[in-house]
Amino acid sequence: MTAAWKRGLARGLLGFLFKAHFMRRRALALLSRHYTKGELTLRYRMPDHTLFLDPGDDVIAARVLLRGDWQRRDLERTIAMLKLHVPGATGKLFVDAGANIGTETIYAMLSGFFSGAVSIEPEPRNFALLRENVEVNGLTARVHCVNCAAGQSEATQVLARSDWNKGGHAIGDGKAGVTVKVLPLPAILKGAGYEASDVGLVWIDVNGTEMQVLDGIRDMLAMRVPVVIEHLPGLISAEAARAVHALLAMYYEFYARVDEVDGEPQPVGKMDPLRESGDFLFW
Repeated sequence: MTAAWKRGLARGLLGFLFKAHFMRRRALALLSRHYTKGELTLRYRMPDHTLFLDPGDDVIAARVLLRGDWQRRDLERTIAMLKLHVPGATGKLFVDAGANIGTETIYAMLSGFFSGAVSIEPEPRNFALLRENVEVNGLTARVHCVNCAAGQSEATQVLARSDWNKGGHAIGDGKAGVTVKVLPLPAILKGAGYEASDVGLVWIDVNGTEMQVLDGIRDMLAMRVPVVIEHLPGLISAEAARAVHALLAMYYEFYARVDEVDGEPQPVGKMDPLRESGDFLFW
């Protein structure tokens, strides 16, 4: 067996294993552990954008490498809904609360639907990748990155980190984690030079603190600025799930699920906040 043939066989076997989602995730975790003395970043190039990924992320990085994107179709469904039902959102600002490494921000800017973005991420490592992704895609002039968490009022809180899901960090009462600054969204917008009337969509992915973010933007809700929230009733109490729904029902008339399915618009009053789970657009 020649050396060239052996190398070809090895590449073939590794390629086969890496196509499997499980093996891909294990390979990423192994890479991350071997580079603990520094920071290893993966550069992922697509035809219309580039993403820097954390190989230690067992969820977002693994899915981008497996499928080529992270929930890009969700944003495309949302924009299609806005074009049909909220045409006034066209050309306005995209606000990404819980932006992680900036995938949705990048997709939003590539869509051509929004004029700019405010991208908010509290976790330091994620924020560094967010800024790199904004810069590498030539979006620095259009995207304002803010290193804090969005909440009800100004405060400092502990962000509990997930070791395997770098999009699973969450504000909590636990002592383990990193202390982060919390600001209400209107204050974040003001600091970036914007007003509530400039916003065309607020995208909220904050792992259980949706109510705090929504409480901080009641004036925007009253203006019926479209909102997407990741509503996971299994992650919060039944009381909290009902409270989120009740608050949204005060201001919005319709909702539609936009993740994985092409949900048809329904009256907000018909939503079951304890059974329905996923990403939902409200307008």
